[in-house]
Amino acid sequence: MSRRTPRPRHLWIRGDRAADRHRAARDLLPTAPVRVDCHRGHRGPYTGLGGLLRALVPDVLERWPDLVRAHRVEILTAAPHLHGLLGAEPETLTRVATGEERTRFYSEARSRRTPHGVVEFLKEYRTRREATGRAPQEPLALWFDNVHEADASDLECLVIMLRRCDPRQVLLLVGTGSTSPPGDVGAALARYADPVDAPSRASRPEERGTEELWRAYVASDGTSDDPAERSAWRDADPAARAAAHDARADELEAAGDIGHALGAVPFHREHGGDPAGAGTAALRRALDHCVDLGLYSAAADLGLRGRALTDPDTRQVDYCHFAAKAALALISLGDPHRARELYVELRGRYPLPRVHMSTSYNMAMLYTRFLPREELDHPLARAYASNGVALATLTEDPEERAFYTVFQQNGLALVEMHLGHLRTALKLVAEGVDRLDRETDPAKYRLHKSVLIHNRANVYAGMGMLRESMADFDAVVALDPHYPEYYLDRGNLHRRLGDDRAAVTDYETAMGLGPPFPELYYNRGDVRAAHGDLDGAVEDFAYALELEPGHLDARINHASLLRESGRLEEAAVSVAEGLASHPDSAHLLCSRGLLALEHDDAETARTSLTAALRADPRLYQALVARALLAHAEGAHDEAVRLLDRAAEQSGDDPDLLHHRGLSHLAAGRAALAAADFERALRLPGADRDGILAHLAQCA
Repeated sequence: MSRRTPRPRHLWIRGDRAADRHRAARDLLPTAPVRVDCHRGHRGPYTGLGGLLRALVPDVLERWPDLVRAHRVEILTAAPHLHGLLGAEPETLTRVATGEERTRFYSEARSRRTPHGVVEFLKEYRTRREATGRAPQEPLALWFDNVHEADASDLECLVIMLRRCDPRQVLLLVGTGSTSPPGDVGAALARYADPVDAPSRASRPEERGTEELWRAYVASDGTSDDPAERSAWRDADPAARAAAHDARADELEAAGDIGHALGAVPFHREHGGDPAGAGTAALRRALDHCVDLGLYSAAADLGLRGRALTDPDTRQVDYCHFAAKAALALISLGDPHRARELYVELRGRYPLPRVHMSTSYNMAMLYTRFLPREELDHPLARAYASNGVALATLTEDPEERAFYTVFQQNGLALVEMHLGHLRTALKLVAEGVDRLDRETDPAKYRLHKSVLIHNRANVYAGMGMLRESMADFDAVVALDPHYPEYYLDRGNLHRRLGDDRAAVTDYETAMGLGPPFPELYYNRGDVRAAHGDLDGAVEDFAYALELEPGHLDARINHASLLRESGRLEEAAVSVAEGLASHPDSAHLLCSRGLLALEHDDAETARTSLTAALRADPRLYQALVARALLAHAEGAHDEAVRLLDRAAEQSGDDPDLLHHRGLSHLAAGRAALAAADFERALRLPGADRDGILAHLAQCA
């Protein structure tokens, strides 16, 4: 196997002061990189990525408007202040629904799609820029500073960019404090970047007065890393400091930048003259925006900060709003226990029907879906959901009563599905669709109507009623034509109905509606493989793995198709990368064993195939391969035993019977061998000439 050339690496600039990191970055590159400050105190989520797009997009739009249009969804997700320049992205019902009509929220997976789309944008921008002779042979250099203070959205983006961007094309400079950031971003920096320490210069005597120092800290929106400024701010006169915060908030609000409303403005209002009033109002606006866009790390922080400032007795509605939205965000962040604490607190604090109706639904979802598997309790979830339905029926307004009852019944339907009661679930969802059509304004609750129809389509599919399911998928696509998940689901149903061409059309339509996600490419690759387009399938599986390296099914298929295509070195690399993430995968262990057989490495093949069967004793391919190896080594009884187990999986297979007959024959059991050969001859696809020759040996 040839040794691969080491990939160039990005640069990780470490230093506790921004000024020191700036000097180090300036010394590293001949031309100034595009620099953005990632400190979440400025613009909250996507402070860094949004700043990068704000710097690049106007020029790209002027030169290549088609490139910007192709990535408009992810650009506007990370940089909403560019709406005035680009216009609105294609609307989905989820995006336009407001208030209590917002009954579906984006999954946490959506935040991983945005960086992937931006990576594609940057790579294509670099390619076009070089093709026009602009900065040839130079990478596009991007300088992300203050990463240790970034929001989770920027950290997730940087992890993806560090992995996917080739430094020869898009070079990242990442500035952090002197210690390694925790979690995934620290691991990504260690793997993909070379560290560069930024030496500190000797500090000069401070010439600024105390007031100048603390006002500088306020002007930095609380992001300054100057200890003197922060210390002076802490010790400043509270009234003067609060007035300065209010003045700075007024200035930022007048500028109209939505980003500041998610970071700096709430900070200033919290420390201004009216934290419980103007402060909580700013926090609530930012919270609602972040929840609506699926920016859950920021939403959890904003919700808990707002809850801490809100009096639970005099401002019950605001307190419930902050707690409930924080709980929703915590669930999406994988902390259902903390969310449950918040719901239980609300149920104990407020003996109000609306509070108990809402939290009953949420407690049902926790116990049927979000808690760890060992803590799920579907009967208890059904009790909570039934309580929610009962309370919904007490709503006074007829239209609202219909909506709330149907919403609660939809939750109950999910619980019934998890209990295996598909017909009950179908009845609840179908009744909900009919009731909303009869009893509510057609212009209202459009999102929830689409959710119900989508749920009914899934229940139909689970019951095997595929034509009815397709009719509902067609209806929901017509209602919400820019929502990519609907095309993914309908494409999967087309496959079940045997219409692979329509499936691929739906997958490719979804690909054009927003940033990429791996399921689309994995599914299209599966269709291509089924139709013999192995190169196209390998390409799709490889891209799915570029998006999500831990996608096990894509890895298994990618490695297998490379091996079947004779691309053995590439297959070995894919298997090794897969086993690094999934060391107990029976299929990958089997692939390693099959590759070893291709190279006549019997010892590695034996070890790998044995490990595969230890992980999955019923894995057909491993049973057959291990049997053939045993036969070649003269262990004919072991070969027969393994092929007997394989036959339990496949039934009558002519090749398997042929191989088992050979092992019987080699062990001197001519009668058993002849019986296997004769059975094989009666099956389609048998190697008749070879079997007849071996049958003659039996005689």
